[in-house]
Amino acid sequence: MIELKKNLRPAETARSIVIIDDHAILRNGLRHILEEHGYDVIGEAANAAEAMQVLARAVPAMVILDIGLPGTRGIELAREILALHPSVKIVFLTVYKDEEYVYQALSVGGYGYVLKDSVDTEIIDALEYAGEGRKYLTPLISNEIVASLAPKPAMQPEHSALETLTRREREVLRLICDGMTNKEIAEALFISVRTVEHHRQTVMRKAGVRSVADLIKSAIRQKFVAL
Repeated sequence: MIELKKNLRPAETARSIVIIDDHAILRNGLRHILEEHGYDVIGEAANAAEAMQVLARAVPAMVILDIGLPGTRGIELAREILALHPSVKIVFLTVYKDEEYVYQALSVGGYGYVLKDSVDTEIIDALEYAGEGRKYLTPLISNEIVASLAPKPAMQPEHSALETLTRREREVLRLICDGMTNKEIAEALFISVRTVEHHRQTVMRKAGVRSVADLIKSAIRQKFVAL
């Protein structure tokens, strides 16, 4: 169910927030926490369709967004939101600890990544960071992420392995880092899914990695994707 304060104007205040999560109990709990800390929850939504209706009427400073929404994934919805409202700062809320989700959340433009089991102690910190234009990662995984992105000692090649990519391979890499599926990439680039699969395999081979998470880490380290 959509919940939205009436008579709102776009970009209300720097502390205005919309909560997007399919669990009403969690939304209610979040609203209570946020309002206790001086934030103004101007709207709520349980899915992507409701979220876009809310944001069409009131643009907040920040959005708390569940990655595991039913239907349209949170990563995909974030991309849609930022395409329409690039000033909105998105803090992802999730149960997923997988590195791949973290990298996708950051590469799509997220400002925070908070686990649901620690939301009551971390969400305010994440929002404060976002308000200051800084990234927040839950401490449960941030140390691992930072370590994985650290430059490797010695034996660094003179040129980046990704510098050998063709123009099309670079396009595919950037869309992979945006969290797009093979089908979505094929539609975006007007090529076949089989061609996308071929490019993906070639990019991973040239990068010397075996997983998408490692590919995204490599792209971030080599500045193909900015945090």
